[in-house]
Formats: sequence, C-alpha cells, structure tokens
Amino acid sequence: MQRSSSPARSSRFSTARARPQPLRVSIAIRGETVRLIAHSVNGVKSVGPIDATSLLEKSAQLCALLETESCREPQLRTVVRELSTSLLDPIESAIDGCSDLVVNLPRGPLGIPLDLLTYRRSPLFLKRPVSYRIGKTGAEPSSCELPLSAFILSDRTADPERACLAIAALLGRVTYQDDREATLDFLHLQTRKDVIVFSLHGRVGGKEPDHMQMSTGKVLPDDLNGLQPRLVYLDSCRLGVSRTFLNRFRAMGTKYYVAPIISNEAGESSTRTMTLFFKHLIAGKPPEVALFLTRKELWHLYRECDARSRWWRSFAFRVYRLN
Repeated sequence: MQRSSSPARSSRFSTARARPQPLRVSIAIRGETVRLIAHSVNGVKSVGPIDATSLLEKSAQLCALLETESCREPQLRTVVRELSTSLLDPIESAIDGCSDLVVNLPRGPLGIPLDLLTYRRSPLFLKRPVSYRIGKTGAEPSSCELPLSAFILSDRTADPERACLAIAALLGRVTYQDDREATLDFLHLQTRKDVIVFSLHGRVGGKEPDHMQMSTGKVLPDDLNGLQPRLVYLDSCRLGVSRTFLNRFRAMGTKYYVAPIISNEAGESSTRTMTLFFKHLIAGKPPEVALFLTRKELWHLYRECDARSRWWRSFAFRVYRLN
C-alpha cells in the first residue's frame, strides 16, 4: 500500500498567516542628515539620507499649521505629502504587514509627527497604533490592572468641562484636587500612585524651564517625585515634546506617558480624548491601543469639520512607552 507523502501536510502549514508583528522604526540624526531605519520580521529597510534641517523645519511647520485656525487645507496637505514622500512611502510594504509601529526618536528634537503622515492615502494614526520611545524599553505592551490608584489635578480654565471629574469617577482610589486649592507643598507630600492625570496649562521651551502652571506656582517634574506613577496623562500643551518631563518620569520608573505634542484644545476635543482614552484603558487595552481607538472615534466625531480642525482635534496626543 502506498503511503501518503508528507509534503502536502507541510505545504498546508507553510501557507498559514504569520501573526503580525510590530514594525520598529528608528530615526537617527547624524550631523546634517537623517536616516529612518525600519526593522520588520522580513528584514531591515533604510531610508535616506534626508536633509536634517529641511526635515525638522517641515515637521515644525506642520505642527504650527495644525495650531493655526486660518490654515487652509491645500497648505496643510502639501507639507504632509512632502514629509510622507520622504519618510513613509519607502516603508509602505513593511507597514502593510505590521500590527503597530514603535518609533525610536533621536536625541535631538522630539516633534517629528510620523503618525500624522499619509499611509495608503489616510493618516497613519488611523491605520495602526503608534507609540514612541526615547530609549530602550520592555518588549511587549501591557494593559493596566484594575483597580487603579490615581492622583488627579484640574485647572478649570484648562479643563472647563471637568473631564477630570469624570475620570475620577471611573477609577478606584482617587485623590482629586482643584488647581486653586493645590500647593506645591501638597504635591510634595503625595505618595506612590498608579496613575496621575493633570489638566493644567503647559509651557515648553523659552527662557523658563518646561513646566505646568498652577494658580499657586509652577509644577516641575521634580515636584512629582513622590508619586512615581506607572502611567502619566498630561492634558497640557506641548508636554509631549518636553524631554525634561520625559526623562524625569522615565527615571521614576513610569511605564507610559501620554501628552499632546502641540497646543491642544481646552475642553471639547481634549475632554473627549481623555474620556475615550480612559474608557478603553479600563476595558483592558494597552495605552497605545487605547489612544489608537480614541483617535479613530475622534476622527469620526469631527468628520464635518474642516481638515485642519479635524486633524488637530484627533491627533494632538502622543503615547510614549518609557520603561
């Protein structure tokens, strides 16, 4: 009797789809040039050299356009297209097969908005979860275990719709403080919390050190040493590009850091970003996935807005994995 051969069985397994894996993208600035290096299961793709000055200027221009109410859609799309052609188009096939993107940023400026660029005719942030790194971290994303202890601080002018109160109601053990009642001494007395949520006005760059502004004083990263949070959510303009804050929280052992990389809206879209993000987080999603789902919902919610407003309201926040 002739025995059936094994190749038919092995070929069946060979056609099985491999589980999608993260695409790890490094942006390296060397002197006057930039290279983007994408590491996937299928190999390494190097993009560049790209003129560093031009790339950083266009990135800054794009972020500034998002903040400008008078910006016209053609102007915005032109800059997006120029950056997309340089950075994302060469790695489209690698993005096709990935589950998410992990972007390692250079030691210099942090404002390169890779996930705002166009992938397959849509903003990348609507197609894949994207998280950022400023150094080596653990290999796998993780969800937050409930119940969570939290410290929440809200300034009514930054949080006019009191989104922070809604988040306090979702979490288990919460210390909630209004900006007008909080003092730096009070912050210094706080002990370890799983999560901190601050809705304060942010200041990044300029002559003063990066800080958040309370009615009673400036909040610097060292003022929060006692909290040692696992997750930081800062509803504060541009705190997503403050290397001072990022480095300090990384040294504290913080795993995730979420903040806007541009000036974000007081209330409205920022309220919805916060409430949607924590809804997905509490449902067990890792922060990078929670932000991805939030952005997609915001994109749908603001579908009747002009292009600039829709992108600004949907995109402003970024998630870092620090440890």
